[in-house]
Amino acid sequence: MNPSEIYSYHLDAALSHGQIAALGTAARHVTAATGSNHAVGVVIQPGDCAAGDVIDVAEGGTADVLLGGSVSIGDWVGPDANGKGVAATSGRAIGYALEAGVSGDLIEVRIQPTELGAAAASVTSRVAALETALNAETTGVLARLTALETAGGES
Repeated sequence: MNPSEIYSYHLDAALSHGQIAALGTAARHVTAATGSNHAVGVVIQPGDCAAGDVIDVAEGGTADVLLGGSVSIGDWVGPDANGKGVAATSGRAIGYALEAGVSGDLIEVRIQPTELGAAAASVTSRVAALETALNAETTGVLARLTALETAGGES
């Protein structure tokens, strides 16, 4: 673990070392990330922490993430419903796995908060639009060539 950006927050609800934290109910508050809230980092405070405690959260570098499912090296890691790390393909990922693990393991993750899926969907829709435009243009060119060939054959 080598966190490079560490910030202190008040806890809205109990969290443990390695859980993924999300913005809480007030300024400088965090709660467990769930995938539908804004994950900001990883709890690096040793042990279990209670609501109201002030804890340290790593928002850069690397940190040990407590897993709630299987993760492979290189997988994007996002929160499950309880703030534990799972392999993520959409939504908000907190970073990518530097080692593999299974539920209950602590693995090192490079913290790099990322929105997954939105950028990919944007690129996919843009490619589809370009493909449609290209197909329309190709159809138009073929129609003009056919017209020219027909006109050339009547001369």
